[in-house]
Amino acid sequence: MEKKHLSNRQIKAIKLLGMLSLVRWYSILLIAIAQYLAAFFVFNPNSPKALLLLDFKLHGIILATAILIAAGYIINAFYDFEKDLVNKPQETIINTVVSSNSSLNIYIALNFLGLLIAFLSSTNIFLFFFGFSFALWFYSHKLQKIAFLREFTASILTVSSFFSIALHFNRLDAHVFVYGSMLFAIILIREFIKEFINQPGDVLYGYNTFLVKYGTKKTKILINVFITFSLFIPFIYHWVAPTDKAIYIIIVQCIALVVSGIILIKKDSKQNLESLNTFYKFLMVLGILGIPFVS
Repeated sequence: MEKKHLSNRQIKAIKLLGMLSLVRWYSILLIAIAQYLAAFFVFNPNSPKALLLLDFKLHGIILATAILIAAGYIINAFYDFEKDLVNKPQETIINTVVSSNSSLNIYIALNFLGLLIAFLSSTNIFLFFFGFSFALWFYSHKLQKIAFLREFTASILTVSSFFSIALHFNRLDAHVFVYGSMLFAIILIREFIKEFINQPGDVLYGYNTFLVKYGTKKTKILINVFITFSLFIPFIYHWVAPTDKAIYIIIVQCIALVVSGIILIKKDSKQNLESLNTFYKFLMVLGILGIPFVS
């Protein structure tokens, strides 16, 4: 039989798909949407929307965020390559169309570009993103193998992109902080649930996660402790913003967290864990779509 050879265009298309998979474009898009919603409805709600569309510093901040997060995903995948081959082989094999050397070169280029855009926005924004970029690398290089610090840092880094928008508008209200705390709680709990899914690779390659170090029972207890604490957030939020519609979204999220905690205790099969992981993604999307109601 005659072997079929891929054309240069097909090879480039495959590499592009591999790179998009590597940088998790869907997560970056979601963060960008969240930043725009926060800018339009939370941090500067009284400005005309058309005027905000002409705020090139705002666009630069969101673009810099997207570029630096993409770089963070690349360096994380670089350090996690062997572990990911065990935990998610199909996705990781797709990512291998981009070589390690190419990934590192792209990582460096993206960091340079992201920081350059941040510098053109303002000195404060540049300093924020310089620290953010370093934290992404330090998390991938060192913190991933330290129990609890790994999960906590990953959650902080996920929500920290909002602080660049707050820094730009010089505004961070109490009820914005409390609403952000709910999103943080969801992300943190999801990080612990992901450990059950990724346990084989974590054990094989010496990742000292909370689950690996302390076991299933203590991890489930910790998750439900976080869920219990999150139940107080609606009361705190109602206290700081009694007329805000976002309270209903937080209540729905709290009910969902309780249900997920019960499911985790009753049955933690791989299928249930995968479903819970997807469910938490939905809760994050719900929280982001609720941002317009925060102001």
